[in-house]
Amino acid sequence: MTESMPLRDDPPQTCEQSLSPLAQEEYVEQAHFFQVLGARLRENMPAQEVLSSIREEILATTKLPMAIDLLLAELRHQGAFTNGMRQLGHYFTPFQTYVMSEAEHDQRRFDMLIALEILSREAKYRAESISRQGLFLYQFEALSRNRLGYDAGLEAMSLDPS
Repeated sequence: MTESMPLRDDPPQTCEQSLSPLAQEEYVEQAHFFQVLGARLRENMPAQEVLSSIREEILATTKLPMAIDLLLAELRHQGAFTNGMRQLGHYFTPFQTYVMSEAEHDQRRFDMLIALEILSREAKYRAESISRQGLFLYQFEALSRNRLGYDAGLEAMSLDPS
């Protein structure tokens, strides 16, 4: 009898690797993106200029520069990030899009800087190691501490591919 040969030479995935829809490098760059965006917005720099400069700092081997291009176009045309994040549903999770939409909502008291901090920390967690339980607890705590809508927030959490 002949032994069956594996069709791919890929190393076996661990539980942590298979939970994240993107590669680890993408989450490292996302964390840097959200962190730098928040820091520069604190310095009262215009968001369009910040996105243009961050795009040049990001690794070209990741897909984030293309995502930033779309976010920048949406920001220029619509005045918001959320529509661009929704269009990039394969890159940004529904929870990330929900948090950003709540920050951009005019009648909410949820600050954009807090939203960027939440997104930065979530991306760092996804880059290091991830468990479904830990991700659920982090996202649920972000919803409850910042008084975001539970219905829409839990729905966004449930749509997370992790």
